[in-house]
Amino acid sequence: MIKQILLFLLWFTGSSVMAQQITVKSLKLLPQDRTAIEQPVLDNLKDPCALVKVDAGGLKGLFFPKKGRDHKADSFDEKTGLYLVYIPTGTKRLAYNHEDYLAGEIVFGNYIGKLEAGKTYMLTIEAASLQRHENMVIISVNPQDARVIFEGKEAPRTNTGFYTFNVKPGTYDYSVLADDHVTQNGTVNVEQGREAKLSVELPWIRHSVSINCNVKDALVYVDKVLYGKPGKFRLPQGIHTIGIKADDYLDSEREVKIGANTQVLDFILKKNENRKVIGAVEVTIYSLSNSSRIYKNQRQIKEWKKSGDVVKFMPGKYLLSDDDYNEYKLVVKKGSAPITVRF
Repeated sequence: MIKQILLFLLWFTGSSVMAQQITVKSLKLLPQDRTAIEQPVLDNLKDPCALVKVDAGGLKGLFFPKKGRDHKADSFDEKTGLYLVYIPTGTKRLAYNHEDYLAGEIVFGNYIGKLEAGKTYMLTIEAASLQRHENMVIISVNPQDARVIFEGKEAPRTNTGFYTFNVKPGTYDYSVLADDHVTQNGTVNVEQGREAKLSVELPWIRHSVSINCNVKDALVYVDKVLYGKPGKFRLPQGIHTIGIKADDYLDSEREVKIGANTQVLDFILKKNENRKVIGAVEVTIYSLSNSSRIYKNQRQIKEWKKSGDVVKFMPGKYLLSDDDYNEYKLVVKKGSAPITVRF
């Protein structure tokens, strides 16, 4: 098994900084573990997550930031000493973070390939010995691919978004810049025997854009994130995927370069002529958890307003879910009698 060494930096307020090596020993599938199925979590797009159990040798205080689709369901099991980390669908890397350590990350492809939704995995990591360093500047950046210029020289890129510089006491200039983001410049002062740490988050350059659609109740998505109904938005500069969806209409999606000259985007949705209503089966849906929304294959059922409402379904297989992560696999057969569903 390949071992990946991740450098973590322990930040002390005393006269020195200590760096600790953490070895990723293994990442493997637990085929008999049903935790991800019995305790399911959906990401922000209502996709099922994979579950990674992290054995950190008793180290507490780790957390695992996930870009975009963070469901905030991670936890630490005191009985087993394991972290339970739910990984959104399509995630290729897992970042480590700790208030006392420099962050690191693991690339799943180096160990096991793509994680599968609904499966449980075990990640084992091990801390090595401590080593002493002095007079260090630590800069964390967001976005992680931002460039860092320190004292007029560009620092080598990292995969973690963290940069470290061993320096003498004094004042130093830095710049952090990234495409389509506002550049930040500044200075940092380093005292003898102490480290200086900075966290720099670059805001997007945004532009006012009107998105119009012939269906007033359509929904606008930017990079798969719901923005709301058609109207005026402040959109981030750069190339982004704009999508429009509406019931009974074919979805429309296109890649758009947002810039100062992008003022209006028009979308024309076409009726879904293949949608059939003859032969639909009445399904009465009860929500025992008092959820205010029910979803069919991850899309909200607008006809359902309250517990006990009737919705018509064409024959087929459907995954029903609510806001409390409850799920129900519905199978509607041709000519079926009315069906009752209870969450």
